[in-house]
Amino acid sequence: MKTEGRLRDQAQRFAWGFGALTLAAIGSVSIWTPFLDPAYLARWFDWPNL
Repeated sequence: MKTEGRLRDQAQRFAWGFGALTLAAIGSVSIWTPFLDPAYLARWFDWPNL
């Protein structure tokens, strides 16, 4: 916030990149978690929890 020029631009690029990586990690963990245990799968995908 207190920088300008090249350093600020580079920090913005890193923030967008790491933000995208964070969302991808959250998505992959969210997809992977229900398949770890049948109880998780039932809890996530049975009615009315769906």
